[in-house]
Amino acid sequence: MELYDLIANYRDWLKYFTRNDYPSHFEEYKAAGEPVITALEDPAASAAELLEKLERDWASNKRGYKIRRARDTDKMLICMFFNPMAMSLASSNGKIVAYELCRLYGDRYPKERYQVGTYELYMEGFKPRFLGFKLG
Repeated sequence: MELYDLIANYRDWLKYFTRNDYPSHFEEYKAAGEPVITALEDPAASAAELLEKLERDWASNKRGYKIRRARDTDKMLICMFFNPMAMSLASSNGKIVAYELCRLYGDRYPKERYQVGTYELYMEGFKPRFLGFKLG
């Protein structure tokens, strides 16, 4: 498996970005991604290669989507699963890949910049609230 497979093989996982499903699916995704990212020899170059492969995929329109929709779908997967998974790894490769991918994406698509988030940040957003106060 390579970095590109961590996006291409998990595109339907956005449906699991819910309070109940996210923790278990995130752990499964992390288990799949950790050996791939830990084994990278040059994480920055690997991030650039990942974005290039994604751009070729978007341009080929294999999924029947318009390029913009395909890019938006993959960007959400990167933001909600890939980057938090990479940031949670003990290996420094994860942080390098996450930040380099974020930088490259922002350089190529300046109107669609995003920031690297963490698993803890997303889990905080799932906590129930009442009148703006966190419950539990």
